Amino acid sequence: MVQENVDQAAMEVYRPVQVLCQGLKRDDLPYGSVGPDDIAQGIAFLASDAAKTISGVMMPIDNAWSTI
Repeated sequence: MVQENVDQAAMEVYRPVQVLCQGLKRDDLPYGSVGPDDIAQGIAFLASDAAKTISGVMMPIDNAWSTI
């Protein structure tokens, strides 16, 4: 019963990515689409000495989709 209430509450505030992105085009993104190289560069940075003081961070690699 409690789990059902939690699930229902979550679904009321959760909107699938497809709904959020309806009507958006690739051209709407500041830098185009995201590719495997973009993800690899983020991973390489986090594995580098330049990121040695970074811990517990969420780093979206989404060409600003998360800000739209």
